[in-house]
Amino acid sequence: MIRHALSALVLTLLFLPAPAAAQRVLHRVRFGETLPGICQAYYGDDAAAPLVAEANGFDPTRPLRAGEVMRVPTAVAFTPQEATTLEQLAARFLGDRRRWKALAVLNKLGRKKAWRPGKALLLPFVLGHTVAAGDSYAELARRYYGGAKYASVISTFNFATAAKPTYGTQLEIPIVHLQITAEKL
Repeated sequence: MIRHALSALVLTLLFLPAPAAAQRVLHRVRFGETLPGICQAYYGDDAAAPLVAEANGFDPTRPLRAGEVMRVPTAVAFTPQEATTLEQLAARFLGDRRRWKALAVLNKLGRKKAWRPGKALLLPFVLGHTVAAGDSYAELARRYYGGAKYASVISTFNFATAAKPTYGTQLEIPIVHLQITAEKL
């Protein structure tokens, strides 16, 4: 009886939606694999190597060791089954309703807050970044998104009040442009 209840609980937990921070796949490195090759296999883009290295806390130029396990983070498409708002989705998946603006910008929605059932929305995974000397929101946007126009996403996602991030602070960078290809999932 207890065994069946425990099995049912485990199955229930497996099918619950995961928070955005847990959106990743584990990969065991095989002999001869490289980080760009792994990124090409999962994302179809070897240029993602620096972000994947950062997500795993290692230098992207170091050789990988066979048997090493690494995380392959991914943004996911979420399709609500009932009408909701970006504020509700941000609270549920990103930890704070005020992050709805980042969801809107990263999904190219403008200022729209409502979300229709059956329509997919990309939920980001979050990378941690410790602010170094000389970092600005524009520089971080160039580094993570390829252009300074997303600087406001980083500052609003982190509830910043200052024009520049403070040296040594930890920022969260939402990433939606990296998705594991369907074949790999």
